[in-house]
Amino acid sequence: MECDPLTVLAKDTNLYFLTLGLEINVADLWVSHYSDHQQYLFETITKFRVEGWSYNKISQWFNDNNILTPRGKQFVPPSVHSIVKKKRISDERFGRTFPLVINEADINIQNTTPTDFK
Repeated sequence: MECDPLTVLAKDTNLYFLTLGLEINVADLWVSHYSDHQQYLFETITKFRVEGWSYNKISQWFNDNNILTPRGKQFVPPSVHSIVKKKRISDERFGRTFPLVINEADINIQNTTPTDFK
């Protein structure tokens, strides 16, 4: 005896629910927020360092052009070095990638008749 699947489904008055639960851990959702001024300082310092300028010469150039640190102070050589160092550390920290880890996955199929909802 042959059975048509559509006929069987049409006669089935039960409701089926599929639930899927996932727990996913990711650690790279935070993005560093550099201001335009901070980005400008970093790019300018990097450009001058490629040209062979010292931190002393770069800090003097910023001061001669009335460009202040992110905290509104005049530049000194250690503040120029600090900008480069902190940007490098930030890029290393927030540029990391992590493998996707799925700790738990459940699939539940529930057969429920419509009368269960009354």
